[in-house]
Amino acid sequence: MLAAFIGDECVGLCSPVYVPEHNAYFTFFTVYGNSEHAGQALTLKIWDASTGNVYPEVETRLRGSLQNLKFAANAIHGDSDNPTIHNALDVVQQTIELGNGWNWVSFNVLGVEPPLFNQVLDHVGNAGKLLKSQSDGYIQRATSWVGDSFMLKANQMYLLQTNTEHSLHVKGEPIKPASSPITLAANGWTWIGYTPQFTLPINSALAGLNPQVGDQIKGHTAYRTYMGSSGWLGNMNYMRPGEGYMYYSKNGSPQTFYYPSATSQYYKVKRQEVPEVDKYWSTNIYKYSDNMTITGYVEINGAAVQSDQIEIGAFVGDECRGSIMLKNYDNQADLPHPYLAFLMIYGDSNQEIHFRVYSHEDGKEYPVQNDPITYVTNQTLGNPEDPYRFILDNLSGIDASKNMMEIYPNPVRNILHINHSYSKIDVAEITDLSGHILFREVDFDKNRINVSSFPNGMYLFKIIVNDESHVYKFMKK
Repeated sequence: MLAAFIGDECVGLCSPVYVPEHNAYFTFFTVYGNSEHAGQALTLKIWDASTGNVYPEVETRLRGSLQNLKFAANAIHGDSDNPTIHNALDVVQQTIELGNGWNWVSFNVLGVEPPLFNQVLDHVGNAGKLLKSQSDGYIQRATSWVGDSFMLKANQMYLLQTNTEHSLHVKGEPIKPASSPITLAANGWTWIGYTPQFTLPINSALAGLNPQVGDQIKGHTAYRTYMGSSGWLGNMNYMRPGEGYMYYSKNGSPQTFYYPSATSQYYKVKRQEVPEVDKYWSTNIYKYSDNMTITGYVEINGAAVQSDQIEIGAFVGDECRGSIMLKNYDNQADLPHPYLAFLMIYGDSNQEIHFRVYSHEDGKEYPVQNDPITYVTNQTLGNPEDPYRFILDNLSGIDASKNMMEIYPNPVRNILHINHSYSKIDVAEITDLSGHILFREVDFDKNRINVSSFPNGMYLFKIIVNDESHVYKFMKK
């Protein structure tokens, strides 16, 4: 798509149209203006829908001569025999949407003139408060920017604090990921950038990395932990241009990796992850520059809760510093507790954090029995295979009996795992929906049942404990 601008105002748009007589695509471009626009310079930009890139520098030639376009009412440029040629230079525009407060940003363009550092400070203007790097210091704005300048590098993340929402525009040559290595420090955190021009799933973005079990990558709102054969587990699904990340490496020596230079397929990516249930609590993620993470599960009377209707919140006083819904991850790995919370907590050091649980099933809020913890920036508590326990009071309004039994994975292909807190199960049986019994055992004491021979479909797993029956539904596929 071709666009014309006078200053920052778009005054014309068009897309190429195929003309069979010439076997070529033409742009039939109308540019709008009023008398006050006469003689003002026109700037052209091109948007490539296949990549999402905006090319902000476009040369226009007519009969081979470079044109200096200015608005003139009723002027005509070019015709079908001598069309104007619009050529996008190898310069792309990167746009980063900034929230009011702290933002984790990175850049995938190489700003030569003016340098990227100057572009950022000039464009963010009065909206900017502070720009900080991991190792090169920071620069702060009062009435003007004060501090030593430093080079903005595409392979690093930066913290950018603003006093309002702002669209940041920078331009330069697109970074080539193959020539922009990402170096991770040994046994610690590294602020890393994201250099590709396209969004990628985590596994694809980090395919060139040799991670260690326990490594963590986190963005401003979500994270994942590497669990060996189970891969990356967590609630951060994609890496996106413009966003900055932190990587914790457990490798005893520094290592270097490269992002993919191209993607072999297109991914349907939502601009924002939309939760299936609207969260009960809200957090201003832009208020704080730092965070810590807890990977955990909810437990009642010794049994893990199996419900995606449970929300866990972290609080300082009555201020929510982060909340997350339980989610079933049993289709990603063989986990001891498939319903996990990947909780990100925002804050300042040495503050006391306490927890609450909200049930979206009954609309009630419940305190957590855990002692408060102390907030520590970048601390990680729990992991998918050894998660942190959020313990609820046995007398809470959530039906404890309903949660004394876990069966997973669901759907299941071969082995149905059974996790429970009963001292004894008198009878266990599996029936199809017509009541036909496929499995039955008295004094059941196993923790798994092989259902690989069952036909695909819905089944009921029924247990009898102390003359009380409990039924759980699962699917075989």
